Amino acid sequence: MLDISKNPEFVRHVRADLRPVRALTAGVVVVIVCFLMGVGMSNAAANRTEFLKTYYYTLLWIQFLLLGLWGLTSCSQSISRERELKTHDFLRTTRLTAAELVAGKLLGVPVLAYFVVGCSLPISVVSGLLGGMDPLILIKTYALLLAFTLFLGLLGLWLSMQSERANVGVVAILLLLPLGMIGVAAESPFPGFAALSPYPALVTWYDTNSHLPPPTVFGVKVSYGWLSLMLWTTLGAWMMLMMVRNFKRDLPDIRLLSRPQVLGLIAYLNLLCYAFVKQDLVSLKGGTRLTPAEFSTGVVTFNGLILFLLGAIMLTSHEDLKVWWRHRAAGIESYWSERGLVWPWLVLAAAIAWTALAVQASSWQGIPVSSWPLRAAAFQMTIFLIFVTRDILFIQSCYLTGLRRPLAGGLLYLILYYFAVGILSTVVDSVAPSRVGYIYALQPFYAVTKDPGVDIVAGAALQIPVIALLLWVITRRLSAAARIAPAPR
Repeated sequence: MLDISKNPEFVRHVRADLRPVRALTAGVVVVIVCFLMGVGMSNAAANRTEFLKTYYYTLLWIQFLLLGLWGLTSCSQSISRERELKTHDFLRTTRLTAAELVAGKLLGVPVLAYFVVGCSLPISVVSGLLGGMDPLILIKTYALLLAFTLFLGLLGLWLSMQSERANVGVVAILLLLPLGMIGVAAESPFPGFAALSPYPALVTWYDTNSHLPPPTVFGVKVSYGWLSLMLWTTLGAWMMLMMVRNFKRDLPDIRLLSRPQVLGLIAYLNLLCYAFVKQDLVSLKGGTRLTPAEFSTGVVTFNGLILFLLGAIMLTSHEDLKVWWRHRAAGIESYWSERGLVWPWLVLAAAIAWTALAVQASSWQGIPVSSWPLRAAAFQMTIFLIFVTRDILFIQSCYLTGLRRPLAGGLLYLILYYFAVGILSTVVDSVAPSRVGYIYALQPFYAVTKDPGVDIVAGAALQIPVIALLLWVITRRLSAAARIAPAPR
């Protein structure tokens, strides 16, 4: 159903939110507010052109904040509110596909916000043109506004799909995060990530004296506007893929991505990092810039954290694990099945991350490949892989227990473990400083702070029997479940 005007979900929201009396009232209120704003601002302006520019800028910022915040908060409540009202099952049983339902909600839930901003649009456009604004910049500005709103709407729906109850406060803060990171990201080694917000594009278009450094993609300077559209489109495509896969599933059965798709996601995240990094960030001399060893250490740490998050995405439910165990015993499914254990896919994800680093090192201008510590990076990545495998298998074993929220419970136990390691290292450091490295080695981040040593190897080797024990516990529980005799017919 490509015609959105015939999408039943979209039509439902339009009929509910844009009743004639309600729409007329909203339009009249918008016009009155815009008129009163103009009267109040006209007294402070020195001349007509200055007044029109200031009036246009004020309306523009209000439109961005209103449409973005309204669209995000309304979409973030949409699906979770349907679950609270027990109406989500009606959507799941319709003939509409998941993509049609998502499109209908994305454009239909904030339809009143679109209408309100649409009523103020002629006023802002006319004031901008009369104030001497370039018509092309006006077109680009409102195209950016539409793309930004759609991206935030997708983000709201993505969050709502995974939550039982709406939480407007937390989601509203998420709108401010991209705005708050501009001052850091634009001046950081990865200025391209500042394009997650529309602010850099607007500043470069309207402020001719702006000192924001231009972002680069693989060393090529690009516009913030085009980069924002690229980021919102690609990230929105990933969220759309997750929603299409899971919109009609029960909350416990949601699996955001398939395992091959997770491998694609880690490749995409590494591609973004290497595309946005400044080419002068790394130098053989170091100083105010990073050495190849420092840069590769940061990349390994980043990928270690991403590896854990993606491992959590790939976790298998208790029921799917039991089905996989029976099918594997019957020769129907393999160890690499979508419903199997996660750890083989973690190995592939770590290999992709290291390969991406090796490719970037071989293509970095001015620094030979021999200057990059690729073997040390492989060692550090292996340490992270061992600890992430242990942690993910522990959380997977929690799924086979009676915990009501196995993911949250497993994460809580892991936090307590790392907190205990931190306390123990502090105690040992005060008693026997020469031995504290063996305590530090019980967590993966120690491996990226010093050269490989006996303590790091010993800490990683200690995790191997722990991983073997967790695999034994998981297989024993699955075997016990498979031996349960079926109910008599």
